[in-house]
Amino acid sequence: MNSTSNKTENIKKVKPEDAKTSKPKASEEDEAKAKARAAKIAERKARSAALLAEANATSPRRITVVYGSILKKQKDVDSYAKGSIIELDREPVKPANILVDGKLFARGKLSSQNGHASVQITEIVKEKT
Repeated sequence: MNSTSNKTENIKKVKPEDAKTSKPKASEEDEAKAKARAAKIAERKARSAALLAEANATSPRRITVVYGSILKKQKDVDSYAKGSIIELDREPVKPANILVDGKLFARGKLSSQNGHASVQITEIVKEKT
């Protein structure tokens, strides 16, 4: 036999399965540290979510009631005077839309409460997100 064939015979062939299992495993101490870090991150996320929910709950929201609308040319708008009637795009019996920060929240009928215009909610609208 020649010397090169002896060298190649002595080299151990590594199977793909062996390569996967030969990776060094993390020590228990490293695993414990990783779990502790993950727990701290989860705790911070929970605190942040609670603070955000509290801030949202106490922040003022713009509520707008839309009874109807119509598109008009500027020359028509300029011609309006006191007593002009603007015809809207909805029937008088239909409920008004109630928007919260520009998003449809509910519908209701117009009314009066303590001398102020008001809206009585007749339907809560669940928007698809």
